[in-house]
Amino acid sequence: MSRTETARHTAGAPDFAMIPAACTIAYPDRDLAAAAAHLADRFGAIELTFDHGVSLPPRPGLIDDLVALRQERGLRYAVHLPLTIQLASPNPALRRASLDTLVDVFVRCAPLEPVAWVLHVTPLFGVERSITSRERAQAQQSRNVALADEALAELLARTGVSSRLIAVENLNYPFAILDDVLERHDLGVCCDVGHLLARGGDPAAFVRRYAARLAHVHLHDVIAGLDHRPLGDTGGRARPRRTLARVGRGELPGGGDPGGVRRGAYRTKPHRRPPVLRHRAGGTLPRGRPSTNAGVGR
Repeated sequence: MSRTETARHTAGAPDFAMIPAACTIAYPDRDLAAAAAHLADRFGAIELTFDHGVSLPPRPGLIDDLVALRQERGLRYAVHLPLTIQLASPNPALRRASLDTLVDVFVRCAPLEPVAWVLHVTPLFGVERSITSRERAQAQQSRNVALADEALAELLARTGVSSRLIAVENLNYPFAILDDVLERHDLGVCCDVGHLLARGGDPAAFVRRYAARLAHVHLHDVIAGLDHRPLGDTGGRARPRRTLARVGRGELPGGGDPGGVRRGAYRTKPHRRPPVLRHRAGGTLPRGRPSTNAGVGR
């Protein structure tokens, strides 16, 4: 895709550059550092997915290996926080375990200087999917959102991470139910194009709504009703060039997605380097100036 092509974007879409990235979850059976090294041959930005049974707890030396790779290749990292956490669970033991796990990942991964921390806020469900009455489902949804609100407040207090570097990802529920939480804690947003398309949503409308908070983009396809599919396959709905033109300016090398690697993008304002987090003694992270200049996608 030429720079001229990528510079064309829908009227009203925010104007920012995007740096292509890839995610290690495309190679779930590989060591995280080995997967990152493989992707570093083609990408300067990589999203690292940490989760139990795969990369948590990290093997001895993993973080050091990733730091060395970043320094050698000039990489930028983002961290996708564990997929198995349940910050909105009505079970207090699950919420506590989820919080403790997240804090541990923040502290361990701080030396990687991530430009974004992608977060799933679960379990939350749309009222339309409930098997109970609408009133009961609405009450449960409100309780779960309130629990997530409390958990996020504690997470920010315990880690000191800059809130805009936490990119809350849209999942399989109406994302607008988190609007008050995003505002209250000044959180960033991750736009997952495939998740939106699978729900019948409009990525351009989503970006316009959350432009001020957009820190991260996940760009993957939906084929035969299934998301997390490679870009460029027959029957896909993502339309990479069109989607990028609507989301912002950027490039996807080769246009397609060889090898089934899902792609994404750092968001940066032109000529400005994204802010980074730096580890400090005591196992805590400094609270930086909130910024919307950084992000990464898968």
